[in-house]
Amino acid sequence: MKRTAIFFVLILFAGMLSAQCFKKNYVQGEKHYNKKEYSKALQYFSVALDCPDASANSKKLVQKKIADCKAKMSQRQPAKPAPKPEEKPADTPTAKKPRIQRFNASMRIGCFHSRQGIEVTADFYAENLKGQSIYAECIVRPKESTTMSDRYRGTEFDVHGMPGQKGRILGVETGYENFTDVFFVPFAAMDLQNYEEQPFDIILNIYQEDSPDSPISGGTFSGGVLTEPITLYVDNDITDRRLYLDYQESMESFDIKVCGGLQWLDVPSWIETTQASIFVTENESTSPRSAVLTIKPRDGGNSVRVHVSQEGRPAQAVVAQPQVEINNVRLEHNVIGGDGRRKTVFHVDVDIRGKKDSQVQVCALYYNADGTTQLLDANGTWVTASTTVTPSHDNSNFSDVRFMVDNMRIFKAKNLQRNEVKIFVAVSFDGGNSWAAQSDVHTVTW
Repeated sequence: MKRTAIFFVLILFAGMLSAQCFKKNYVQGEKHYNKKEYSKALQYFSVALDCPDASANSKKLVQKKIADCKAKMSQRQPAKPAPKPEEKPADTPTAKKPRIQRFNASMRIGCFHSRQGIEVTADFYAENLKGQSIYAECIVRPKESTTMSDRYRGTEFDVHGMPGQKGRILGVETGYENFTDVFFVPFAAMDLQNYEEQPFDIILNIYQEDSPDSPISGGTFSGGVLTEPITLYVDNDITDRRLYLDYQESMESFDIKVCGGLQWLDVPSWIETTQASIFVTENESTSPRSAVLTIKPRDGGNSVRVHVSQEGRPAQAVVAQPQVEINNVRLEHNVIGGDGRRKTVFHVDVDIRGKKDSQVQVCALYYNADGTTQLLDANGTWVTASTTVTPSHDNSNFSDVRFMVDNMRIFKAKNLQRNEVKIFVAVSFDGGNSWAAQSDVHTVTW
């Protein structure tokens, strides 16, 4: 694969430069950008902008990335202080029976732990369980379902986002203590046929460790409506992208939003991909080419296709060889000129090709009766007459090119053999040094 001409020139005359300067720095910048490490990303994008192999289109894209990094960095706000823990109510119940009070649950749908799914937060107070160990259980199910097979057990996560096993064991230290548990159910684990406007319930149960069969408390909460999961957005849209490129090497970048990783499918050899960009190599053929790439989330869900159409390299222009054709020559004799002397006026019809905007000379050449000896006037100068024309098109016709010869130059020629001359009309592209075309002979006697 060949990169642009400037790319190869840099390799040849500046061996110290990396052949992949722009691509390497751009890819590194994009990795840090996706990790929200905007300061590091800005450094790589700045280097990429100054790389000698960066094309004009590539510079525009990386300038946008630099502006985005600066905007992101300016928008960052200092973290808010952690909220104070909820104080125990003054009227702490004194009942001795273990129970769960102020039980509540909420559900969010989105991207958590780099996966798309349902996050459930359970909040409750444990009363009269001092010294006991308890754990929570969370189940998410479709609201209209009555079968156990449609229930999806959530994985409990600790405060550091690490998953637990059956449920995190919570040691109760006081007689009245507040607990918050977070559970996660990934969509990839939910074998649902229809996601659209699917209402869900949340089932929560709290158990003592030594009594796993009978919950201390439990409840069913309305979790809300589930929409299409793992939606992939490219440039803020979920529809296909279409790119129309010229034959030169180019880079195209996308704003891709997806939970977790993604993969590119059906990538031809003349296109290279990164997480959110494609590099299209130069088309060395005169024929156009196209491909349909697919961006697919690794956890499933909708895909977006990218249609790439690239023009073929322009065919080498065929320069027409200059050509001339003398169609007709007409001589008008004994025309009285402005000086009162008799003239011979030439009228020439000529076609000229391939000499647009160039001067072309049309002339008459006089010879003696033998047709080979140049006719010389009294001063010893070859008897000729000429004019110039300038074609305005590659194919031009001049139907009446006019010029004249003073008859006295002929009558007083120093080497005139007899009262007869031979005349040729010729066309020259180089000022009379050579003839591109010559007419038939015209014989004039008197």
